Amino acid sequence: VGDHVGVLAFGRDVRAEIEPRGTRDQPRRIVNLLFDLEPLLQAPNYAKAFATLLERHRRRALLILFTDLPEESVLEPLLQAMPVLLSRHLVLVAAVRDPEVESLATSRPSTSVEAYEKSAAASFLTWRDAAVARLLRLGATTLDTPPGNLAARVADEYLRIKALGRL
Repeated sequence: VGDHVGVLAFGRDVRAEIEPRGTRDQPRRIVNLLFDLEPLLQAPNYAKAFATLLERHRRRALLILFTDLPEESVLEPLLQAMPVLLSRHLVLVAAVRDPEVESLATSRPSTSVEAYEKSAAASFLTWRDAAVARLLRLGATTLDTPPGNLAARVADEYLRIKALGRL
């Protein structure tokens, strides 16, 4: 109650923003903004987005970054940009694990193609777990969860942070 919530959507550039407010219509405004955004296939510019956040929001806040923790070439810029954000704010990285990749990684292959798919899926999950560990070492809280659990896990983590008085 009384918390201010906003959104910053970005890719290569900041694409849309709603300043944090604690008004009753703020959730509707955020949902409408997100609904209207069209996805773009471009690498996110974390440094630029984080600089925008730091410039506009000086007061300590919980920032939730929804991402998919993709391949290493996309993750490295996030890892490089994260310390400047963590110097002032709490950061929660919320990601969805792909259940199909999980299933492939634990499957029993019966063909060479299935064995290759299992190996690739297992390698990706190992890399992903290492990426989560790197984010944790930097000081970010990280949730890496199946799709149906993400909203509840983010809400639970927010309530835990509030209860601990970390904001």
